[in-house]
Amino acid sequence: MMLKDNPEIKLPQFLGGSYSSLDRLYLPHNKLVLSEVKLSNSGDLELIAKPDNGGPEQWTDRLKLKKDDEHKKKFLWDWFNERIGKTIDSIYRSEFNFEK
Repeated sequence: MMLKDNPEIKLPQFLGGSYSSLDRLYLPHNKLVLSEVKLSNSGDLELIAKPDNGGPEQWTDRLKLKKDDEHKKKFLWDWFNERIGKTIDSIYRSEFNFEK
């Protein structure tokens, strides 16, 4: 199953970048590259993406599990960290299973 089809996960949409007068507010997922994974104060995974052409914008959005599960959150943390530098589109279309 592809990550984007997993019913247990609500994936980030990355709909807005950092807001200055020259930033693009929208880039398609095939033009955004995962640059960092963080743990937010609320415990959600925070994914940070940047344009593949090296632009100054930064998109930050949270990935949420439908049911809070620390084991699955840790699994996702590791899984996303292995994919830093890949496009959001290719990550969302990757084969994914919690039972690696």
